[in-house]
Amino acid sequence: PGIGSKTALRIIRFRDALGGFISVNQVLETRGTDSTALKKLLPGFTIDPSQVRKINVNSCSEEELAKHPYASIREAKLICAYRKQRGNVSAEDLYLIKTLSPERLQKLIPYLSF
Repeated sequence: PGIGSKTALRIIRFRDALGGFISVNQVLETRGTDSTALKKLLPGFTIDPSQVRKINVNSCSEEELAKHPYASIREAKLICAYRKQRGNVSAEDLYLIKTLSPERLQKLIPYLSF
C-alpha cells in the first residue's frame, strides 16, 4: 500500500540487479522512489539474505562484476587485476587494494563469493 506499480517495478529491478536484498533498508536506495513513503513501509518488508545471488570474485569477468550496482567498471578492473596478480583473493584481500573505498567494499562484499 502507498506505492504504485512503477515504484514497485523500480524496487524489483533494483533488487534483481543487486542479486537480492541483504537489508530492508536497501529498498530506500532505489532510484526514483519517495523514501518517505518507503520508510513507512519498511516494517512490512521481509527479506531472506540466504537467497542472495553472489558473484564469484575469483572467476568472474570485469564486465560481470561491473554490472553490479555496488561496483563501478574502475573498481571491477582493479579487483580483477589484483586477482590476476595475486591469485585467488579473500574479502580481507580486497581491503588491501588502497584505491578501493572501504565503505564501497562493505556494501559489495556480501554479494561476492570467494
